[in-house]
Amino acid sequence: MNILCDKCQGKFTLPDEKLPAGKTLSLKCPKCENRLQVTIPAAEPAFDEVESSASPPQEGESNPIGSPFGYVEEGVQTVLLCEPDPEIRKRLSTMLSSSAGYWLTEAEDARSALRSLRYHVYDLVVVNELFGTHNPKANGVLIFMERLEMVVRRKIFVALLSRRFRSMDQMMAFNQSVDMIINLEDLSEFDKILARGQREKAAFYKVFMDTLKRAGRL
Repeated sequence: MNILCDKCQGKFTLPDEKLPAGKTLSLKCPKCENRLQVTIPAAEPAFDEVESSASPPQEGESNPIGSPFGYVEEGVQTVLLCEPDPEIRKRLSTMLSSSAGYWLTEAEDARSALRSLRYHVYDLVVVNELFGTHNPKANGVLIFMERLEMVVRRKIFVALLSRRFRSMDQMMAFNQSVDMIINLEDLSEFDKILARGQREKAAFYKVFMDTLKRAGRL
């Protein structure tokens, strides 16, 4: 684990295997002797464990999404919202369902999100990078999306909610295997930023599909 002193900005590293998961340690900076309080993240479950919980239902088990998906009118778009903060989730759900007209599924946790993704190809997935995890690299929803076949993944617009990255940073979005990044500080402009990203993707894939047709590959 990398430690940064908030006084002298000195950096030092502690071996992860010697750190107690979920505990707060009091450490002394080796450079300026400033006292630091460092919280060690709780251990994350392996992705395979999360993924196994999203296996198709057994006979007699109910669809976690619910039957309403069987009655979605033609042309109505669907969205899966994966946001751990109740206030932010409420704010986004209002924007997406009331203002934008999406048929909304709110995932309670990573397990329910993965099960929902197995039942339905959503038009839009909005996921906080810390949904169900303290480590963005262990985000089960993002890993699931990254592993989808491209013919399926291409149909889904993935918007990543983050405090680390700038909104609409295309290079970082590519690096994170998502279609768009929206910084949580820009939630007031969420609908406008999202709409712009969706327009740009639609325009890109129109050119892409037209090129394939001209090449005789469609």
